[in-house]
Amino acid sequence: CLCHIEADRQRTCLTTRMAGYQQQFDAFRFSQQINAALVRVRRILDSTRNPQLPADMPHAYSDKFALAEFTTNVALAAQLNCLAHLGMDAKMLAKMLNWASQKQAVTLRLQSHEICRFDRTESREINQQPRMIETVTADDGTMQREIKVSTSVTEHVWQFVLQWELFVFAGNDDGQQGEGVVLSRREGRCEIKRVTTGNKVSPKPESHIPPPTDIEITWLLQNVSDDFELNFKIDREHAACRTPRRNNDIEQALAGFQQLSVWSGKVLSFFSSTAQSCNVAEALGIDTSTLFVPVLPLFESSSPYGTKLCHMTSRSEDSDATEARTSDSTETQVEESGDGKGGVASSALAPLVSLPLDDTNC
Repeated sequence: CLCHIEADRQRTCLTTRMAGYQQQFDAFRFSQQINAALVRVRRILDSTRNPQLPADMPHAYSDKFALAEFTTNVALAAQLNCLAHLGMDAKMLAKMLNWASQKQAVTLRLQSHEICRFDRTESREINQQPRMIETVTADDGTMQREIKVSTSVTEHVWQFVLQWELFVFAGNDDGQQGEGVVLSRREGRCEIKRVTTGNKVSPKPESHIPPPTDIEITWLLQNVSDDFELNFKIDREHAACRTPRRNNDIEQALAGFQQLSVWSGKVLSFFSSTAQSCNVAEALGIDTSTLFVPVLPLFESSSPYGTKLCHMTSRSEDSDATEARTSDSTETQVEESGDGKGGVASSALAPLVSLPLDDTNC
């Protein structure tokens, strides 16, 4: 029967994906992250509240489904928060939601253009170490003199300009029809110096447009209502729903989170390599240990006989403010590195650091 064949195929695919996620899961690291997050959570919450891990509190099986839905919605909220830091506002989000509601594929794209032009040639002297000491014997005695050895170096200097744009488009429009939504647009520049004894050779092509870096965010938008409320739900009546973890909805969520994490990693890798070519690689050396990741599986007691989800991470102002404040700190680090204003590594990219972290080991 074709229905049985299709069911077997879905079970095989589900088992394969689960095995992949289990290999990536680091239980010890996850435990450390949760324990560190609990300390910060208790600082945010009222002193009378006591959030705990599910394993440490009695709860019903239905609570496990509620927890899976809750943490997924919080992860979605964290991703939207990152996009907001990258330039998305309510009007832009409304337009993107309209595209998704019309069954159009919505894509987030990074497009860049590199320009490298020769600027000038400089010559300078480099004193070599160690210096030579020469002993000279004369009729009136022996004396020593120091000989300085220097090398004349010719440096060719190129002006490198990086123009990039982060935008969202629907379907095959790719922003060329003027319907795209631009989140961020920057132009950075730096000098590239090369020492040569022969003909000058440009370190980069005079003009280069790298392939765009795309990620489809349709699924993310499909879980946001028109009034900007997150509405991810697990279809518990679906035939393929086995457990709070083994179901198609959670599989789609994990796949979406993983794809977004990979995309942000590619974007950061691109800007890091570009900064390195300009000798400003330290500009993206951001300390992520202080980032607050709000995706926490926590319960708290609602009565002597009941359990409820700890809602400090859903839409509470304290949690949002904490996440926003720690995201802002990454921007400050780039600014203070000296390359945040007009350099190839802009502080506008700092929220991208949060995207891989928001979904790690969730």
